[in-house]
Amino acid sequence: MSPVSVKRRLTMATTPLEESPQRGKVTITANVVGDGIREVDFLLNGRLVRITNIPPYLWEWDTRPLPNGEHLLEVQGLDARG
Repeated sequence: MSPVSVKRRLTMATTPLEESPQRGKVTITANVVGDGIREVDFLLNGRLVRITNIPPYLWEWDTRPLPNGEHLLEVQGLDARG
């Protein structure tokens, strides 16, 4: 199995909008399908922020320190072949 990358843009604002902006603590759950998953990496704006190898693959993201606007969240699942 090759590495899998899922990209999702999230918009943050101080007031709720129709596009479901996020503010505060948000739990991100990665649903990784396949055998032999070695690790799951969470990247925010291209920066690695969490590595986990224990399902369920979670990251509690505190959005408060970040400026309002769009931020890129990426999740990569890696198997034994990297």
